[in-house]
Amino acid sequence: MSATVSTSAAPPDRAAIGAAIALFTAGGLFWAFLPFFIGLQEDRGGLSATQAGALGSAYLVGFTIAGLAAPWWSMRMSPRAAVAVSVALVWLGLASLAFGVGYLPALIACAGIGLALGAFWAIAYRVFGAAPNAERAFALAIAIGYPALAVITFLIGHFVLPQSGLFGMTTAIALLIGLLAAAAVKLPAQFGNAAAATRVGAGEEKRLRLVCGLAAIALFSLAFAAVWAFAERIGTQAGFAGSTVTSVLSSNLLFTGLGSTGIALLGKRIGRWQVLVASYVLLAVCMAVLGHAGTIALFVFAIAGLGFGVGTGLPHQMSIVSQCDVRGRYVALIAAMQGLGTALGPLVGGVAFQSSGATALGIVGAAALVASFAMLIAADRHARTA
Repeated sequence: MSATVSTSAAPPDRAAIGAAIALFTAGGLFWAFLPFFIGLQEDRGGLSATQAGALGSAYLVGFTIAGLAAPWWSMRMSPRAAVAVSVALVWLGLASLAFGVGYLPALIACAGIGLALGAFWAIAYRVFGAAPNAERAFALAIAIGYPALAVITFLIGHFVLPQSGLFGMTTAIALLIGLLAAAAVKLPAQFGNAAAATRVGAGEEKRLRLVCGLAAIALFSLAFAAVWAFAERIGTQAGFAGSTVTSVLSSNLLFTGLGSTGIALLGKRIGRWQVLVASYVLLAVCMAVLGHAGTIALFVFAIAGLGFGVGTGLPHQMSIVSQCDVRGRYVALIAAMQGLGTALGPLVGGVAFQSSGATALGIVGAAALVASFAMLIAADRHARTA
């Protein structure tokens, strides 16, 4: 039975999409600095590797919970009010970490920061999913946000951290988040059914296919995170200098942005599935190459290819989910699926890497990619008929 779809809600304008890109960038700031944060907690905070790692896990748990609950709270809160509450929460959490509270409060603070920044991404994804060209909106967010994060990470890592440590890092992140979140004034006062308004006659969303699309993103994130978590170890074990490995790894975000820039510029001139197949194949090849990167050239190719593959694949995956979600309500769950996959990836990858090294790690990554692609095909059945 077909649902009656209101056409009163207008799709987001350029200002709203720009505000969502600012929120998307802000939402990735703590994640970009997580390795530095964990290292500081070990070196200067006196925590064990397990304790420091648990702080990162608390952040990811909070991030995932915010995304999972988004279909509920995003229908009841103004996006502007949600951003204001999130900014207050993330500032409180960062202040707690900066002034060296105890371990249990630090866990709570990291979880709170995750909740706040997960809400940022959930709001941004609702705006992108409601855009007339969702693929272009998602691609622009990655094309702008990821390189911006790379530059910010480089600047703070080289000029703030050496001088001011954890206090300087958290202060800088807090200021940047506040500045980027100010763009929320351009968000709609309330989320309507803008996504649905562009798909009159599409009928009820196909819940099973929507679930498949979200599962595809979770598996895709798991595949990348499983391999990425051990990329530094692989480079070091291959005998490359630490500074060289660091420089190569930092380029990954730039290549991710470059891949999405291509999607944003080319739009629909290249078929969705041609891009997706190329993206998945490139990722699988790079995972295999990374495990046998005997030269720095192969290592650079693998890391750059991983970034480029993610940058080209993610916008199309996200667009498929948004097209399956007729009412535009569940697209916010993309953030939760990314958080879930990213949290599980290092755990799964660690078991494989410890048992049989980089070869097993590549196999795990490839298997997750195959499962993700199969889920995406199931999800796209509705996207093509809607």
